[in-house]
Amino acid sequence: MNQPQDTLYQRVLGEEFAHLSPTLREFHGVPHGGQAQGMVCVRHGRGIIRHTLAKLLRLPPEGEHIAVHLQVQAQENCEIWVRHFEGVPVQTIQWQRDSFLIEKAGLLCFAFRVSNNEQTLQFDFSHNEIAGLRLPLAVLKVEAQARGLEDGWHITVVIRAPFLGLLAEYQGEIRPC
Repeated sequence: MNQPQDTLYQRVLGEEFAHLSPTLREFHGVPHGGQAQGMVCVRHGRGIIRHTLAKLLRLPPEGEHIAVHLQVQAQENCEIWVRHFEGVPVQTIQWQRDSFLIEKAGLLCFAFRVSNNEQTLQFDFSHNEIAGLRLPLAVLKVEAQARGLEDGWHITVVIRAPFLGLLAEYQGEIRPC
């Protein structure tokens, strides 16, 4: 049973939280949030439409060695995630609703089923929402995972649009700081 002092990821993962890799468990187990940094490789989908849409959505800039700094501020029922890609901020808010992790970026929300698969935190896209209303078709799909390493984690995030395909993908290693 969840305790009121449990962190967001402790609540979302339940018993699976105890089986996360030590670095992921430590980072997501801190009641006040945390900070991390690293380097990622970002690629955008090819073509003017995909490139323009990636810019409009303020997705991370494309490049081989993009410095990223993550700051997570935990509040009572949510976490504010601010990712700086080469100084360009991308802010989202995460919270739990039923068995879903909801992540809000602008007006659009992404609902994920989160699981721990062999010490990899897996975010499986379920659906999009706007103002709490489930959309019948996906506007954007995001799939992500964080695989625990000895001193951090390796992230992979893929963002796709129906009928357009890949908008952006980034992956790299992150370490708490």
